[in-house]
Order: sequence, then structure tokens, then C-alpha cells
Amino acid sequence: MASIADDSSLASTMSTQECKCNTCKALFSNINKVKDHYRSDWHIFNSKRRANQLIPLSKEDYKRAVPLIQKKANVNKNIVNKTNLLEKIEETIEKDNEIKLEEHKDTNTINNNNPGEEEEDEDEIDEEFNTEIIEPNISAFDNKTFETVDECVEYMALTYGFFIPDIEYLVDLNGLIKYINMKVKHGKICLYCQRRFKSYYACQAHMISKSHCKILYENGKDGEEFDDFYDFTPSYEDVDENEDEEEEQALEVSPIGELILPNGKTVGHRAFKLYYKQRFHPEENRISVLTNQREELLRLGCLQYGGSKFSYDELMSLNEMQVMSMLIKKQKEIRKQLVIVERIKQRRDFIDQRREYKSTVDKLRSSATTTAKIR
Repeated sequence: MASIADDSSLASTMSTQECKCNTCKALFSNINKVKDHYRSDWHIFNSKRRANQLIPLSKEDYKRAVPLIQKKANVNKNIVNKTNLLEKIEETIEKDNEIKLEEHKDTNTINNNNPGEEEEDEDEIDEEFNTEIIEPNISAFDNKTFETVDECVEYMALTYGFFIPDIEYLVDLNGLIKYINMKVKHGKICLYCQRRFKSYYACQAHMISKSHCKILYENGKDGEEFDDFYDFTPSYEDVDENEDEEEEQALEVSPIGELILPNGKTVGHRAFKLYYKQRFHPEENRISVLTNQREELLRLGCLQYGGSKFSYDELMSLNEMQVMSMLIKKQKEIRKQLVIVERIKQRRDFIDQRREYKSTVDKLRSSATTTAKIR
């Protein structure tokens, strides 16, 4: 009984104690009012603001902001309705066409025993669906009529982004625009995706909503069906002239596989890449350089670096190649002798260092022994 009394007293104290909403920063007298507050639009609005890390609005500010919020919602709703308008029109047109086709099928089933009447009904339906006037000065996308074909093409280009490819080779503009009108209105086929519709109204709505108011113009799809309106022979003539010039300037091939260009230059073969990388010094023909080489060879022949000695007369009787080869040989002998001398010097220096180190160690040992004896 005591526990039941404690629970009732706790509930009474909670009902009388003030409660707070942490989202809206508001105080309430009891828990029931807080529960009602959680269901209110004010708390829901502040909860969304809290999720977006925004400060909450007080009740007075929320009441002032409600008309603005409703106005913005209506504007967004109108924008969505405008974007979906074309799709709804397309759906309604397709539904109407389906109803007409079903009625046509029903009449065909009734008139199975009268083939003559069936043919007459089909002719009437074809005339009904193909009553649109096909002219080159009529827009293929909204049936607007103009005085000239150029005005019609300009209107379709500015309004719907219509573009005629390879216009510099176009020879029959009127026939092209007329064929496009027939394809859209009689064939009910989209110019870009080649999709077929049940009515040309649905085809026009589809092209406008999907931005398909253009020609695909690709080989294998619709590139060949527009060939009758173009003339590409000027471009073929340019290609033929270039081919004739290239045939006149034919390339020649050398016996080792190198290409000889018309301007006289040679393109080497990759099999001889190693030889192309070699760089040979040109033959020296200057008298001053040749004289210095002979003097240098005579000077080196007189030095005591080994090898044979020769006189001035013998030196002058040699040609330039012999002088160069002997000079190179003498220089190699000199470098060899210098290397030998340098190694001998390093060896002697190493021996001297070892002797000096040994003498210092002996001195230290003798001093250590003498001090030990004295102690």
C-alpha cells in the first residue's frame, strides 16, 4: 500500500512540476501540455530547423513566418506543375489515340463480312490522321506558319535549337524541311531517337520535352535518308586533287631499306639505329693544328717515358693519320707511366705512415715499462 501511495504522489508532483521542450526552448505547466506541444506544427517546424543546425523560432516569430512559408510552398508547387505539364499532355494524347484505335478495331471486327466497307473505313482513318498540310514554311514542332522557309528555319533554331548539319553542302532546303514535316506528322517518328508514336501531337510533345528537336545524322541510323538533299562532290574533288599530288611525289626506297623523301632527305631504318647514334669527328685539315700535332709528337718522343725515339726527318716523312695514331699511342704511354708513378708514391707514403705509427707505439710501450719499474 505504501508503494502505491508513493507512485501516486510522484505522478501528482510530475503533473504539477514545470516541463521544458529542449527543441523549442519553451516551458509548460504539466506533462500533458508538453505532449500536445509535440504534436503541434510549431514543434515540427523547429525540429526540422534543429536537424539543419538552425536556431529555433519562438511562437510569435513562427506565427509571423507561417504566411511566408505557405507562399513559398505554393510557388514550388506551381513550378513542379509546369515541369510536368508536357508529360501530362503527352499521356492524355496517347490515351485518346488508344481509345480511337480500340474503336477502330471494334468496327473492324463487326465488318469482317464486308471487306469493301473495311477498306473504306481504313481510307477514312488514314485521311483523318494525315489531314495536316505539309509545307516547308511550316514549323515541324508547333505547326506555326511563316512567309518564307528561311524565317521558318530561323524560328525553329531560336525556339527549339534546331540545327541543320553540313549546311554548306545542302542543295535542297525546301525538300529537307518538307521531309522533316512528313516524318514528324505523317510518320509520327522522333527526329533524334527514331521512336514512333501513335499521334504526331505526342511526337511533338516528346521532342520538345526531351530536347530532341534535332537530326541525329549518324551512319547506320538516319544519315543515308538525307543524302538526296545534299551534294558532297566539291569535297570529293579536293580529295582527288590531294591524292594526285601525293601520287606525283612518290617515295623511293634505297637498297638497304631507307626511305628517300621527295625533298632529298633520308629516313633511316630502325635496324641501323646503332650506327645512326655514332658521331665521327671530321678529318682535320688545318695546317696549324697538324703542325702542333707533329711538334707535340716530337716533344713526347724525346721524353724518357719509354718507347722508341725518332728524329725530325722521320717525323716529317709520316702522313697525318700516322702522326695521329702515334700521338695517341704516346699519350696512352704517358698516362700509364703517370699511373704507375702515382701508385708507387702511394705505396711509399703508406710504408712511411706504418713506420711512424710503429715507432710511436714502441715509445709508449717503453715509457710504460719504465714507469712500472720505477713504481
